[in-house]
Amino acid sequence: MFLEPLCTPPSHVVQHKTPTIETSYGVIGRRSPAPRLKRLTQYFEKWYNHMPAEKVRNRLGSEKFDSYLKISTIRDPYDYAISFFHEYMSLRKVKISDDVQTRRAEFVKFINGRWTNQLHLLTIGNEIVVQRFVRLEHFHQDLENIVTEVGAQAEQLTLPFVKINKKRSRNLTDYYDKPTAKIVRSHMNWVFDRFDYPTKIIGI
Repeated sequence: MFLEPLCTPPSHVVQHKTPTIETSYGVIGRRSPAPRLKRLTQYFEKWYNHMPAEKVRNRLGSEKFDSYLKISTIRDPYDYAISFFHEYMSLRKVKISDDVQTRRAEFVKFINGRWTNQLHLLTIGNEIVVQRFVRLEHFHQDLENIVTEVGAQAEQLTLPFVKINKKRSRNLTDYYDKPTAKIVRSHMNWVFDRFDYPTKIIGI
């Protein structure tokens, strides 16, 4: 959403939910379809949010894809897993317990199930094709570096705030025990290997 003005006509207004936009200025993938339509979107939309890099290259063409700077976001894997858990429960309209022990049990069950580490979105073959990552914990600095690199004018761009979850606890120990932390470390090892996120959770 932050970079969207660089890929749309000057009169365009950035909104969280948007249909696919394809003009001479660039491409914006469809964002935020209704949950029951998400899977269908992947089959019927040419461009959509969270689209795997391989599909983007196939539809854009290798020459153009290879010439572009590929950017994605990243966050602390422990925090990412909690955020994913809350989204998963919200989409299924399941209320997360306010009781810490019950919530931790729900989270442990989730982590022991199937959930994505997002690597399939960022790789082609076994290679990560994203060249620049915006870290949530250093959001403004990383965005500023990218704006400078691509030669954009800062006044063109406005940072929107969406998907703010004020209800979730920010205390990792409200969710994790040692076995669960070990699973996340293993599942998200590609992030821990590339970034300086701490592997230990203080307090467990």
